[in-house]
Amino acid sequence: MSTTYSQFNAVKHVLWSQNHSLMHGAVTWIEQTLSEAVASDSKRSDENKNLAIKQVLGLLPYFITRDRQSIQIPVQQDGDWISATFNITLVPLLPSLFPSDDQFYAYGLTPTDPTLDCLLLYKGTTYPADHGFWTTLAADLFPFSDIGKPIMWFGRKRIQDWLQSKPTGVHAIGLSLGGALALMSHSLPNILSVTGINPALPSASATCSNSTVIINDRDIISKIGIIPQDTDVIQASTTATKIPAFLAHIQPWIVDPETSLQQLTSEEKQETKYKAWWALYWVARPLAFCLLLPFYILHLVYAY
Repeated sequence: MSTTYSQFNAVKHVLWSQNHSLMHGAVTWIEQTLSEAVASDSKRSDENKNLAIKQVLGLLPYFITRDRQSIQIPVQQDGDWISATFNITLVPLLPSLFPSDDQFYAYGLTPTDPTLDCLLLYKGTTYPADHGFWTTLAADLFPFSDIGKPIMWFGRKRIQDWLQSKPTGVHAIGLSLGGALALMSHSLPNILSVTGINPALPSASATCSNSTVIINDRDIISKIGIIPQDTDVIQASTTATKIPAFLAHIQPWIVDPETSLQQLTSEEKQETKYKAWWALYWVARPLAFCLLLPFYILHLVYAY
C-alpha cells in the first residue's frame, strides 16, 4: 500500500502539482551523497570527486524550491575538503511578458566564504508540473537555432548582470538542455569553467574554452550534435545492465566508485555521435516543433 501511495505521489508531483516535501528530501539526499563522495576514507582521486560533485549538482535545480535559501556543498580548499554553505539566488531568464508558470531560472550559488568560487546551475528539460516546462520544450525543438539558444537570447543580459556582481569567479554546470546553456556561457564575464553533463550539443563545430563534457556511455542526447573542438570529454561507464535510456541520461553514475572513467581522444569524440545525428537535429526537431506549436499556442491563450 505504501509503495503504491509513494508511486502515486511521484506521478502527481511530475504531472500535476509539485510535492515540496519530496523536493526537500531530494536536496537532503544530494547533500548526503556529496558528503559521502568526498569522505576522508574514500579512495577516489580529487579529480574523480570533483566530477562526481558536478554530475550530482546537475540534478539540483530540479529540486530547489523558492523558499530554499542555501545548500551545503563540499569544496576543496588548501588541499582539504570542507563543507561550504552556498546561498541560492534565482535568476529569471525570460522577460516578464511570458506567463509566470513559463518563467525559466538559472540558479546562482554564492558561498558565504567570500574566498570560494561561485556556481551557476542550469536546469535541463523539465516535467509538466514544474515552472518552465513549456519553455524547455520550445527551446529544445525550436528549429532555427541550436538547442537551447532561445533561452540564452532572452537571458544573457540577466546572467551577465549576476556574474558581474560576484567578487570571485564562477563555474557553470548544467544537465541536458542545461548542459547546452552551460556551454553557451563559456565566453561570459567572470566564467572560470563550464561543465555540460550529457548535454544537448551545438550543430556546428565551435571552440569552447575551459569546458568539460561528462557523458554516460549509454546516453542518447549527447550523441546528437558536435562536441566543441577544445572541450575535454569524460565518459562514464557502468557495469549495470538494462538501464533505460531516460535513466542513463539523468543518473549520476560517477557517484558509484565502481564506475570507470575515460577521457576521450579527438577521434573517440567524433565516434560517440550518431552518424545520422543531423537528421534528428534538422529534420526531426522541426517536425516535432510543428506538432508542438498549436498546443503551445493554446497553452499561451489559456495562460493569459
